[in-house]
Amino acid sequence: MILTRGTARYLRNVAMEGRALTYIESYTITAVLRGMAVSQIANFLSMGFRLATKDELTWLDIINFSVATQNLYSCLVSPKTAESMLAKIKRDMADAARENEINTKKKLYQDAEKEAKTTLKNLEKELTRQKEANASESEIKNTESRIAEQKQNIERLQLDFVKTNRLEMIQYEEHLKSCREQIKQAEAEGNREKLAELKKDEALYLKKMKKSTEATEKQQQKFLDDKGEAMKDKDTKKAYSDFVKNTQNCRGENTQIDQNDRIIRAVISMDAEQVFKLVAETKSTVRFATGEDIILHFNEEIRVHPSALKQMHVNPDGTRKDNLREVLECTQKFKNSSDTSPYSEEKYLKDIKKLLSKDYRMISDTEIKAFVKNKLENSLLKSLTTEQQGYFKDLKPEEVYRLRTVISDDKTVNEKFMQAAVKLAEKRGVTDNPREIANCIEIMKMYTDEQVSTYLRV
Repeated sequence: MILTRGTARYLRNVAMEGRALTYIESYTITAVLRGMAVSQIANFLSMGFRLATKDELTWLDIINFSVATQNLYSCLVSPKTAESMLAKIKRDMADAARENEINTKKKLYQDAEKEAKTTLKNLEKELTRQKEANASESEIKNTESRIAEQKQNIERLQLDFVKTNRLEMIQYEEHLKSCREQIKQAEAEGNREKLAELKKDEALYLKKMKKSTEATEKQQQKFLDDKGEAMKDKDTKKAYSDFVKNTQNCRGENTQIDQNDRIIRAVISMDAEQVFKLVAETKSTVRFATGEDIILHFNEEIRVHPSALKQMHVNPDGTRKDNLREVLECTQKFKNSSDTSPYSEEKYLKDIKKLLSKDYRMISDTEIKAFVKNKLENSLLKSLTTEQQGYFKDLKPEEVYRLRTVISDDKTVNEKFMQAAVKLAEKRGVTDNPREIANCIEIMKMYTDEQVSTYLRV
């Protein structure tokens, strides 16, 4: 045991010096390691023989044999040469250094967050005192501004902490991947000694990665929970909580960490409290749009990036406006239309277009279906070949919006005109991009009807 520790300590010093072993060092240490292996095998066989020939066994005999077995196993799976043992020590030291660096960062984040929360609590007490003492409006606004700033600071610290946890997990994933590649190589070479050593490393990285994954998930959940807890209204909290839980439960092939990351990126890209307040008040639904990253789908009608929501409920001067509320109320009313509470599609299409055409490049799902069916499939695309009609399949909302913008309310755009625009798109090699086809339509608008006919004949 003393010899083993002494050898390991000596090799650790060599690793810290950053040098290679000399021939004499390598030869001597390898001889010591193999000598210890022979000694452990002899000890195990001797202990086994004594147990087999002894008439009465005591607990001490069994314990001694167990220790001998463990020592033999450790000896068999440990490196048998100085170079391999030095390489292992270097890997262990590098892993320990990385782990120590990450743990130091975590401690700094935790201390900073604790301090920030204490400051926030003091500011909130100060605000309460100011209101009770009828302090000036400027004093109250200043304290409220500092509170908002402190909340953002806490949120930023939490996100940095989550990022640190994820980086740690990614490092272990990379180590595990590298280790498994080396295992395959060792298996191909038939190097049993190296294989046993790598298997131990693999088990260690799996254990560490599991621990890091659990820590990351826990920290993500803490951020999401704290975000909801900070919301004042009970119904707002519930709408937010329902969105988080439903999204976590519908992660598909995503890992829990990746799904949590999507949710976090969405809620920090918008005024989450204001948005979920409106969702609750209008009894709307919200989820991630299918096949998208963090595009939100409201009432199965409106798809919008969370960062674009602010312009719908805040004016440039910071004052509130009700456009998002109006859109949610309109889509919710159409969604729940019934015989007792009718809301025709024709009326809805007129209302929603008016709401969305104020300042936003948005289009509802029902508008998309109506435009594709009535304006494209049943009209403008009828004279195109099957292949050409395929250019307009599976259009995204932003692509339909662009096409509708260049086509709607323009009587010059007919079947013949569309044939010419598609021909131009084919010549330019842009038929895989509906937006570029829309650009070709705009170009063709500069042509007279006679020029369009001439272009088609060329």
